[in-house]
Amino acid sequence: MKIFKKILSILFIGLCILLIYLIIFSYKAEGKKSSNRIPKNKDYSYEIYDDYLIDSLELLGFSNLENEEKIEPIIINYDWEEENSIDIEKIKNEIYDYLDSNNIPLDLIGISFYDVTSDRGFGINENELFLAASTMKVPINVYTYDIVNKKGLSLSRIMNYNKNNFEEGTGVIQFDKFGSIYSLKDILRLSITESDNVATNMLYGLLGWYGGYYLLDQLHDYYGISSTKGNYISPKEALKMLIRVYDGRYDSYKLLYNDMANTVYNEYATFYFNDDKGVHHKTGDYDGYYNDIVIVEGENTFIFTIYTNNIDSPIETLQDLGEIIYDNSKR
Repeated sequence: MKIFKKILSILFIGLCILLIYLIIFSYKAEGKKSSNRIPKNKDYSYEIYDDYLIDSLELLGFSNLENEEKIEPIIINYDWEEENSIDIEKIKNEIYDYLDSNNIPLDLIGISFYDVTSDRGFGINENELFLAASTMKVPINVYTYDIVNKKGLSLSRIMNYNKNNFEEGTGVIQFDKFGSIYSLKDILRLSITESDNVATNMLYGLLGWYGGYYLLDQLHDYYGISSTKGNYISPKEALKMLIRVYDGRYDSYKLLYNDMANTVYNEYATFYFNDDKGVHHKTGDYDGYYNDIVIVEGENTFIFTIYTNNIDSPIETLQDLGEIIYDNSKR
């Protein structure tokens, strides 16, 4: 009987040792397997900012902006036939007639138009500053893709949604839990397709802004946007950003160009021609400013921006102005 108890005791001790060994081995194996996993409580947007993009302009090679020549977009000149060109004067006259007949003060509207095919355009208050609202998300995307392409920032980079990113309004991330994880590619896409305010705030954190307009000042310096007052832009400056996007539609800004073709907000200037597969645009509205910036690619590719400042019936006005431009430009 004593011998039997000793055998049971030895077996029990052996089993305990085996169990402990299995636990230790499993823990080590799990550690190796999960070494690339993302801790849910880790705020990678801050880590990226601290370790990678403390001065994103310096990484781009523009550490001394005062001595750098401002970047001008490359405008492509295509061969074209006179009879196929867009009638610039007709568009302008129809716009002026529309504004006059609807008693819309001219100084509350800004338009910049460019016919890619003929390399011609026109402007109405195109150098005046308007509140950009969400149309500024296009320059922010351009800036980010420039860092991706020039400095190797990965679109797979992990970003973590935290309470400092929260903002109501447009977008879907605001409804997710704090700690939700996204790739940089997802954040860029959502900032355009959903006009996601939280995604844009996460980009601000990534690129060097929280609590001020540091990033927007950088955009002004780097791309020649004149405003130093924050989120303001002129129709002509917005047009230049769109020309830059269009010129890079097959390489640098391919994803952005595609996202602009898939935005969920299509009630403004593109309302009457949303079925056109060549439409790429971004809307924005805030505090009485309603805007739309548009590329229409086709046989006659044209680009235009419309900005408004506290006018009556702004959405209807944008729709009608967009229709005037499209009907006189599309071939």
